[in-house]
Amino acid sequence: LEVCGAQKELITMHLHHPGPAVAPAQSTLASTSHDEADLQLVNGQQEARLALELAAAGGHHLIMVGPAGAGKTMLAKCLPTIIPPLDDSQALEATAVHSITSGAMHEVNQLQRTPPFVAPHHTSSLSALIGGGTAQLIPGAITRAHHGILFLDEAAQFNTGVLDALRQPIEEGYINLARARSHQRLPARFQLILASNPCPCGRNFGTGTGCTCTPMARRRYFARLSGPILDRVDLQVRVNPVHQSQLLSTAQNESSAIVRERVRTTRERSQERLRPFSISCNAQIPTQILRHDLRYPAKTKAALEQLAARRGLSARGIHRLLRVAWTVADQQQHTAPTEDDLAVAAHLRQSLENS
Repeated sequence: LEVCGAQKELITMHLHHPGPAVAPAQSTLASTSHDEADLQLVNGQQEARLALELAAAGGHHLIMVGPAGAGKTMLAKCLPTIIPPLDDSQALEATAVHSITSGAMHEVNQLQRTPPFVAPHHTSSLSALIGGGTAQLIPGAITRAHHGILFLDEAAQFNTGVLDALRQPIEEGYINLARARSHQRLPARFQLILASNPCPCGRNFGTGTGCTCTPMARRRYFARLSGPILDRVDLQVRVNPVHQSQLLSTAQNESSAIVRERVRTTRERSQERLRPFSISCNAQIPTQILRHDLRYPAKTKAALEQLAARRGLSARGIHRLLRVAWTVADQQQHTAPTEDDLAVAAHLRQSLENS
């Protein structure tokens, strides 16, 4: 990250103190079942935990790249435990989708308040992911994840064409499926979470001395995650192995209940600002509103211009970076993104092509 020493120090402080302390509401202190993921079980990985919290608070897409066993899948499975329940409108839509896609297998007798978590295998076909069929169009994983999370583990193992098919629904929140006999527009407003090894052997991290892959194999492996897809992912972080001392530590970690309360408070601040525009989270702010209706300091704008020029960010990349900065500002209870908020957002959007 191209930031000064003071800003680096700020980011370090932010990792240890992500936001003002919030007393957990009584309803969020229910004990977690033994088979449910909880952030309390995740040792270390402070940077990834911060990225996960911001993803939950702002509805941002996230990719985590790191070796096998670093905790990427565990972190992703913890995301539903820190996202607040769906509101009435979202719950009604999610329940309607669930009743159509899974109603025959599971009795639907109440609104689905928990955001759905859909994790298709990396061998899934294009039709399985986005929907398809011949005589009858069947919804795919992206529709089943409507108002929830679509988790693609081993993302670099997915077929490139399958991943690229996500580009339109990521931007628009729906998928148009057309066949000779029928045409359907299906809802697909999901939060995309990707996890990937950095190379086929999974050891290309740090100095990379343990990696047995050739440079060509590494480039070919990660190239499956195309530039247009990565450009649409707001938060991009490396997840390195946890040191043994941290892994075996018995120190108490923050639980999902505590983090969920902080996420709820952050979302409330975002929703208060976005209520006039009928938007529920920062990740959904349209470009027009982001550029013309949401004011932020001139110093932040100048820092954003310098950052965009250094990194060669696309227009989409600039806007996604700014949306994350708004989420950081809401978490820190700032009225608008500061230079420091922008620095944190930029730090959590790393270049992963040479991971």
